[in-house]
Amino acid sequence: MITYYSIKADCSWASGNETGTLFNLRKALAYFPQTSNDQTQPVDSLQVIIRLYKFSYELLKPTSTTNQISERTESRDDTNNLEKLPVLIKASEWLTLALNELDSHSWPSLVSEALMADHQRMDEIHGSTSELKVKIIRALAYSFLEAASIETGDQRDELQRKGEQALEEALINCPSQALWLRKIQILTKRKIMGSELRTAVKEVLKTAPFNQELINKLMAVSHNLPEDRQVFFSKILNACVIKEDPIERGLGDPAYYSIVAYSVSSQKSTNKKRNQSKSSARDSFTNLPSHDLSDESKFQFLKDTADQAILANSEFRLGSDCAFMSQTMIWHRGDQEYKKMRFDSAAKWYTFGTHAIFLETKEVTFTKLARKAALSWVNHGNYELARNSLRNLTPQGYNEAGTHFLSFMIDSAQGNELPAIQAIDRLINSLDFKPETLLYAAQQANSRGLQNLLHHILQKTLESTSGANGAHFINGLDMVILLRSLIRIDLSNLAVPHRNRANDEQRILQHYKAAKEMLIQSQEARAIQVSFKDATWLWKTAFNTCVSATEDWPEDLVFEFFGLTADLISLTRKIPTSLEEAQALTRHEIHCRFACLAGGMTQALYGDRDDYHRQNNLEQPLLTSIKQLKRLSKDAQDIGSSSDLNFIEKLNKIRSCLTVWEFEIYSMGNDWEAIRFFMKELEINQESQAFISTQVTQSIAEVACQDASLPTELLIFVLEHVMMIADRQREKSIDSRSRWLRLLIDLELSINSDEGALRYSNQALQLLQRYPEDYPSDEASWILAKSWDRSIDLYSSHNILQSKLWCEMSLKWMELVVGGRAYEDMMNRHYRDLLKLTSTLDTHEPLL
Repeated sequence: MITYYSIKADCSWASGNETGTLFNLRKALAYFPQTSNDQTQPVDSLQVIIRLYKFSYELLKPTSTTNQISERTESRDDTNNLEKLPVLIKASEWLTLALNELDSHSWPSLVSEALMADHQRMDEIHGSTSELKVKIIRALAYSFLEAASIETGDQRDELQRKGEQALEEALINCPSQALWLRKIQILTKRKIMGSELRTAVKEVLKTAPFNQELINKLMAVSHNLPEDRQVFFSKILNACVIKEDPIERGLGDPAYYSIVAYSVSSQKSTNKKRNQSKSSARDSFTNLPSHDLSDESKFQFLKDTADQAILANSEFRLGSDCAFMSQTMIWHRGDQEYKKMRFDSAAKWYTFGTHAIFLETKEVTFTKLARKAALSWVNHGNYELARNSLRNLTPQGYNEAGTHFLSFMIDSAQGNELPAIQAIDRLINSLDFKPETLLYAAQQANSRGLQNLLHHILQKTLESTSGANGAHFINGLDMVILLRSLIRIDLSNLAVPHRNRANDEQRILQHYKAAKEMLIQSQEARAIQVSFKDATWLWKTAFNTCVSATEDWPEDLVFEFFGLTADLISLTRKIPTSLEEAQALTRHEIHCRFACLAGGMTQALYGDRDDYHRQNNLEQPLLTSIKQLKRLSKDAQDIGSSSDLNFIEKLNKIRSCLTVWEFEIYSMGNDWEAIRFFMKELEINQESQAFISTQVTQSIAEVACQDASLPTELLIFVLEHVMMIADRQREKSIDSRSRWLRLLIDLELSINSDEGALRYSNQALQLLQRYPEDYPSDEASWILAKSWDRSIDLYSSHNILQSKLWCEMSLKWMELVVGGRAYEDMMNRHYRDLLKLTSTLDTHEPLL
């Protein structure tokens, strides 16, 4: 009978007889067997419930299509709604009957088997009875809620309650994006952003697909929340921020733009738009809420939203279009505050325009916003915040003249002369610099009584408008007089206690550098005439400053100053003068260059060796200085008086240091070929150069031995030439020579050169025989032990001939070394064994 009435119900539905369809389905339900065990319920019984859902679904289809059309056209036809209401009520009754009947039984997953019997219009229904129940509940929620939206009578609240109850049950059993959107639509009609709505928004943003359509629906729904719409937008933005897909992250841009549009509107403009909000487009993202909030609260909410977005995802950025439009509104709001002379409020708006969330447009907009913020803070009197506004500029914006002039205004207003001077320097070096700007800067410094700053600005003005490198030429300006005046001021400042000496030291150094450039120009371009007297005054004051600076100035600066003084002396020497004055200048230049070179060598030798190698060509300036100083020393010796023994002695000490330093530079630079050439030249010229003393050769040998990167063959080469040079020196150091020979023996053995090692062992033996009292006993004992050990090792490896040679060497050392006789018997036995083996070497070669 169940099958019979089911077929009749299908026929009634096919003929359009809905009443007959329901009647036949109720008759079929009445024939359901009421057994104690529903697990045996046949499949055709479940088909009756499926038919109830199917026919209800067909009833609801036209109403759903009509709703979609009215949403797109934004029209509402009351006549159509009245026609839909009975259909919705009828569908809800059928679905309620299906749900009650399904709940009265507990069947296993027989739905799929039942659905297999009906292939035509049931493709969307599959799975277990629990899934069928969820589908019925979802359809029931739709019918109740749609009916409640149309019903105007007493039943409306009851329909709404049932619809919401069904919706909640559907969300619990099988949540989906459509269900959450339906719930959000219901909750937003309450006009309050409660916790339930917050949860629903949070959940729907977790569903898939996460696309523009979902965001548009949420943005449209937000119009029902005039007081909390910006909070609603922030929830959308927060969900987009954490997405990994860049496209999904970009979906939050309209939400944040809407927050910006809301925040930048003042209370007056908000009140003007209240009456317009009802007639605005339904899908407008920028329709502002109608309630009043203070401007400060709006700004704080805008800033907090941006901060939270960056905190959630440090790489999040608004798209360039959205960022630019948002910054444009922020700029206009800042201008409004600036015109009203509310400089602190204007500065906050301009500063917010440089937030990290707008980084996509940083190169275009950040510089102007930051500079306008700094100017606002300057006008407000808060110079520290003005300075902070300029710290996050782009490199291009930071190097513009406007930025540097703002820095100057900030520092000069605070009385910070050194930063203001640095700002002037940067201002001059900027590409868009105009010399006329310095005149206004000079007025600012003069009005504030900043004499050092004024002095610096006037100097820079002079440099920018005169001389060979200036943009303009001022007729009648004497650079020499100006520089002498500046240097005198610097010297007087250095004599004043409790001053910022670092500032004075750098300043006088720069002025002497300017004097050097002036001397160069006077000799090359002939643009400035400098007399010998003026040049002499310059280098003498520089030399005296160097001498006094050695006690308390930083070492780097002192060494640089000595080098600068040497350059001044060198340029002065080119001015025609007497021979006696030329000799004095040469000696002073040697002393200054040696002091400068000593500083550079100290830094190179005692600094980080790896860091030295990472700096390409770092040794080249040192080598240039060494060679220059060597030429100067030779010239001084050639033109100097041979009776001045004191100067010649000093000169020889300097040349000795230069020789060792040159070798050290080659060693640090791993220039092996230069080391070979240097040692050959040193040996050839040793006799004609008296400054190559025993101390020089010992220092070179020590440097070579301490260089772990020096190749073994090259180290042997160096030590050989050191000994050759030492042989021709008057002073003999037996201790040093014995140590070098021991090192050579060890090095030759490290490369398996027994021949070389035996040669040096023999040389050491001869040295011991010649100087038995001066030869170190530990060195002699080492060679004795080494030769004996080497003989044993070679014997073990069947190298009889070499073993014999080393044994003979050990026997010779045994006779000369104190205590060596204790090993005589053992060595003699070993030697006799070796003699026997060598005598039969040819006949028993296979045994070896």
